[in-house]
Amino acid sequence: MNDPLQICHLVELCLRSTFFRFGDKLYEQTDGTAMGSPLSPTVANIFMEDFEMTAISTFHLQPKTVERYVDDTFVIWPTQLSLQDFLSHINSLHDRIEFTMEMEVNNSITFLDVLISKNNKQATTTVYENPQGESYQTYAQRIPPP
Repeated sequence: MNDPLQICHLVELCLRSTFFRFGDKLYEQTDGTAMGSPLSPTVANIFMEDFEMTAISTFHLQPKTVERYVDDTFVIWPTQLSLQDFLSHINSLHDRIEFTMEMEVNNSITFLDVLISKNNKQATTTVYENPQGESYQTYAQRIPPP
């Protein structure tokens, strides 16, 4: 199969034919990508990249830095005055996507499992440990072996 159009049709078929069972009922997913599908991370990244570029290019100010991992985004914004306006702007672009915002506290903020601290315009990073001491288990670790 060397025809790119055939590949596009197959990808579309995979993305539009998403059914799942919950309890005794069978459902069709009508929006988004199927969890667990090998295509989902790639399609989600392509979508979010385009969404992010559109959001930034259609706002009157530009961030100093934007870093994203899947659906977690780290942004350094030039001024606090327009930050809430940007959040409103980005949330107005898609009716099923809603961003939330966490601000730095005492010159520090967490992103993923990293604590980022700012001191005299220098950034330092350390591993972030949850203050409640919660431990997270992956699904596979909770399944007893056969």
